[in-house]
Amino acid sequence: MLKRAMCFTGGGAVLTALSLVFVMAATAIGQVPLNPLTLTKYLDPLPVPGVMPQTAANYYEIGMYQITQQLHSQLPPTTVWGYGTSAATASFPAATIEATRGVPIQVLWTNNLPMTHLLDAALDRTLHWANPTGPGIPVVAHLHGGENEPQSDGHPDAWFTQGFAETGPGWQQQVYNYYNNQDPTTLWYHDHALGMTRLNVYAGLAGFYLLRDAAIEGPMNLPGAAYEIPMVIQDRMFNTDGSLAYPTVGVNPQHPQWQPEFFGNTILVNGVVWPYLNVEPRKYR
Repeated sequence: MLKRAMCFTGGGAVLTALSLVFVMAATAIGQVPLNPLTLTKYLDPLPVPGVMPQTAANYYEIGMYQITQQLHSQLPPTTVWGYGTSAATASFPAATIEATRGVPIQVLWTNNLPMTHLLDAALDRTLHWANPTGPGIPVVAHLHGGENEPQSDGHPDAWFTQGFAETGPGWQQQVYNYYNNQDPTTLWYHDHALGMTRLNVYAGLAGFYLLRDAAIEGPMNLPGAAYEIPMVIQDRMFNTDGSLAYPTVGVNPQHPQWQPEFFGNTILVNGVVWPYLNVEPRKYR
């Protein structure tokens, strides 16, 4: 086995691999921003997300939970949000939904998060956001790239708070239908609540959704099993206590917490900071 240091470049609103070291605009009282140079790179092995278990045939019950997770062996455990079938199974990133082309599935998404946001100091209510009238954190799951019926799209106004106590104007149903009629592809599911997507996804609400078709993938002779490695690449910043850091002072007086752009100074792959992967000299998918 050859030990390769993992180095990535890329872009995107959420799954960006650009790392810039910069001074945080502000941080919560009592928290000290972590110098990323104090973390040893390529110290921890790359984890591979497991498969999300079904509750019944082609039916899932997936909740959103607050959990703690070790993101680097030199960091204290970090409080994050994750999807799972229970608080004990939730993870960041979430387990992968393995779907088959032409086989519909249903998912009941539930909100089991605390009543206060993990990144509350960065939550800017002056933005066009979900704006519930009562307490609770608005969330809604969206299958990014999925060809779905509107009522199962998870669009920003279809949010709901804990226990479906309050729902957005676009909310229609608790159980989502995914018909899986599109070509096989790599998709991902993530939170999509209006005005809060940046914070809810930063907190950890994301996971893979792999749509497969053996009749197509088989003849292509694509690498599989141990040679198929899904990788979600994200940027983050931390405080010295292991907690997630995020700017809390905006650049626009009209929006006191919001910043139009953010780049973290550490890179995470599958929820681990600068991991390594032992690989063979062969093709991987």
